[in-house]
Amino acid sequence: MDNLNILDYDYYFNITGSLLKEDTAKVLLFFDEILSRGFDGAHFIAGLSEHFRNLLVGKDQSTLKLLEVSEGIKTKYLQQSQQASVSFLLSAMNIANQCDISYKLSKNQRLQVELALLKMCHLPSVFNLATTPLTVTSATDGGLKKPDTSTVTSVNGAQASPAVSVVSEAAPVYSAPPKEVVTPSVQVKETITSPAEKPKIVMPLRSTLTPSLTGEVKTQEELLEEEDPYLKGEDKEDFTMDAFLQCWSDFAAFAKKEGKKTLLTVLTAGAPRMLKPYVFEVIVGNMVQENIFRDEKPVMLNYLRSALKNFTIEVNARVDEQKVVRKPYTAPEKFQHMAARNPQLLELKSRFNLDFD
Repeated sequence: MDNLNILDYDYYFNITGSLLKEDTAKVLLFFDEILSRGFDGAHFIAGLSEHFRNLLVGKDQSTLKLLEVSEGIKTKYLQQSQQASVSFLLSAMNIANQCDISYKLSKNQRLQVELALLKMCHLPSVFNLATTPLTVTSATDGGLKKPDTSTVTSVNGAQASPAVSVVSEAAPVYSAPPKEVVTPSVQVKETITSPAEKPKIVMPLRSTLTPSLTGEVKTQEELLEEEDPYLKGEDKEDFTMDAFLQCWSDFAAFAKKEGKKTLLTVLTAGAPRMLKPYVFEVIVGNMVQENIFRDEKPVMLNYLRSALKNFTIEVNARVDEQKVVRKPYTAPEKFQHMAARNPQLLELKSRFNLDFD
């Protein structure tokens, strides 16, 4: 950890164990220790997502070969994968992915990671609540009541088990929201054979719906919409190229103020050109600059679209290494650059037998 500046596996195993035990205090202390060692929150949350993925892989013998770790670490993955359910791992990976996407746009990045960890901590309670059978509710007490297991005398005089009522007359009326929300149904048997036997619950198969901590069920399309980092709007006002270049310069000044030197290099390398209305292109020199541009693109487009009141603006980067002119640095390079523009300098150098210092 000290020499290679990487987090060892023990941190991820300990944090996952605390998450399964719902020990929020220990989880936050582990994260504080990681930050005190100089590690970045984005690096930690990405490693935690990879750890959850390895636990999910370790649940099946046929996928064990995908674990590229030593035998000792693989054994630890197998042990912890038996403690964590598939529902917990999938939901935790979804929360970690959401945190990773919104991490760069957040003003309080530490709080973003801590909030994600707290959500993961309460996942076991959410799943336990989902599998707990709900019983009769009364309009007078307003709370949950255990099934009445008192004996009922039958016609023949023998004692029979009472039937459990599934729906109360005082059940609250549910008004459907504008969007169609599909909730998993729970089927409960109408009668119980003996007072000690609990009602059986038939859970539906897992679908493309993802549970949330609030009890709502969200579709894949709604999750993608939540993870979209771009601002939405209906404005489509026209603007001039001068106004666009002014906003471009303002954003470059913002990048300089924030200390983003690599992004500033990309923004000042060349002015963007318009390919078609509201679609622009920027020439970059290599793939590294293109990756930097792609990472900062959501912040840049949100600024341009809001400033110009046009949410159809699109700016793309294209790599063209041949068009990037290398600036002269040494004295011979500067002389060759000037001589290419003024050939008489070569004659001057030759006639007076000049040389560089």
